[in-house]
Amino acid sequence: MIHLLHDAWIPVVRKNGDSSLIAPHQITSDYDTNPVIELNASRPDFNGALIQFLIGLVQTACPPESDKEWIDRLEGTIPSDVLKERFQQNQDAFSLDGNRPRFMQDISIGDEKTNSIDGLLIEMPGENTVKKNTDFFVKRDTVKQMCPSCAAIALFTLQVNGPGGGAGHKTGLRGGGPLSSVILGKTLWETVWLNIIPSTKFFGDVIPKEKKSLDMIFPWVGKIRLSDTKEKTGVIDVNPLQMFWGMGRRILLDFEDKPVGACDVCGLESSATVLTYHTKPHGVDYDETWDNHTLTPYYQDKDVYRPIHLQPGGITYRNFMGLIIPDSSRNIKVSRTVTNFQNNIIRLRRKSFDKVRLWSFGFDMDNAKARCWYESWMPIYIIDNEKERQLFENIVSNLVFTSEYILQSLTSSIKDAISGRKIKEKDKGKNKRKEPVDLRSRFWNETEDLFYLTLDRIFSSVNDAGQIDKIKREWFRKISSHSIELFDYYTQVSMITKLDDPMWVIETRTNFKKFTGEKTKKIISLLGLLMDDSKGDKNHE
Repeated sequence: MIHLLHDAWIPVVRKNGDSSLIAPHQITSDYDTNPVIELNASRPDFNGALIQFLIGLVQTACPPESDKEWIDRLEGTIPSDVLKERFQQNQDAFSLDGNRPRFMQDISIGDEKTNSIDGLLIEMPGENTVKKNTDFFVKRDTVKQMCPSCAAIALFTLQVNGPGGGAGHKTGLRGGGPLSSVILGKTLWETVWLNIIPSTKFFGDVIPKEKKSLDMIFPWVGKIRLSDTKEKTGVIDVNPLQMFWGMGRRILLDFEDKPVGACDVCGLESSATVLTYHTKPHGVDYDETWDNHTLTPYYQDKDVYRPIHLQPGGITYRNFMGLIIPDSSRNIKVSRTVTNFQNNIIRLRRKSFDKVRLWSFGFDMDNAKARCWYESWMPIYIIDNEKERQLFENIVSNLVFTSEYILQSLTSSIKDAISGRKIKEKDKGKNKRKEPVDLRSRFWNETEDLFYLTLDRIFSSVNDAGQIDKIKREWFRKISSHSIELFDYYTQVSMITKLDDPMWVIETRTNFKKFTGEKTKKIISLLGLLMDDSKGDKNHE
């Protein structure tokens, strides 16, 4: 019998560098002498899923009642034996095998459809890909068996990232490929606790008694709300804690044949491996009322808020607004955990929380196909004065919006230059010009260090308007210079095979510099520059 609360299955690293597997309650064991520092799974998506598992477990079993308790526990922790006792209250939901309810599984499935265990890994080729023999990059049969630990993590990773699985196989509670953001602490416990919401804030109104039972939190414990009758599940139908335990896919791990061998994911020898699983359509179908997952930012779409999903290009400083600070221009609200953190900044400052980071991650999905796994780490600047914080956020928006404008102008100028004067005039008004495929990702990635170095300087001078203006101008000149380098790179590559009108490239380059100059009204407005030095070029828009 494998039990996810009793057994050691979570890979971690301790302060002294030792790697081991622990049970969930052991995240605070030996805390004063050799604490657990971080997760150590063999795959980055497994680490992303495991931190959500631990956050969800603590939020479910032992959340603080108030902000004060939340702050106090950052230093004091919850002892391992107390965690074990609290977690025990939910033990009926965490058996991985056996005849009783199984974690994240539907025991009513039987053996109707059998799949190779590698189907739990989101990037592996699907049935149609294998049938067409088009698994060119990620090959079939590279993962034939998993140890129980990796099978459990893979199962949860699939459910929490929620890609579609064909007709009737539902996406997760946040759709396929949600972006998750986690505030990082100095230890694993601190990371988990920083992302917990006090109960009074998490629930808001009092939860009715009938919504407090285990089956209202963990859908596999009782009668699963199947969607074969097109029934949808809203946040009012169950306990809000189900946001951490959503089960859009109906899966049953096959423990009948358990050969001894090495796990094809982590490489460790196991006394019993999992080879296959069974599946069936019509899992829980979550509706759009689930707009409050604590680890995800949301954007407003008419009258509803929808979770942010990963897009090609990944997570860069363009996403600072929306992840760290709200983005009112795009109607994006940051995650509830970030909001809770910001609202407790004064208390945190007293506890020596001067600088922390936000870890953001997720799959970029194209329906059921994983295009890429992305993760990023951003600094959270702790400013306890509300006026100064608002000023800092405004400056950040100045930099991001200016970067977007420069990139937009750069992209258009490069497309003009490599298309040629005749083609541009012929296709005027039509979107037939192609941009270099890697231009946008290069721009954001290659100017990211500059952005954060600039924020560090602004953070130290936020009340000095003259110094801030100087810092902005220095940043702008550097990013402009880099943009010209990118223009030259892409247009010169093009001209190797296209030399019919080199003067057109020069003209386009000149216009790009002219209309994105430091003294143009557009840049002055976007960047929020002081007007003293801008009088000489009033006519440029």
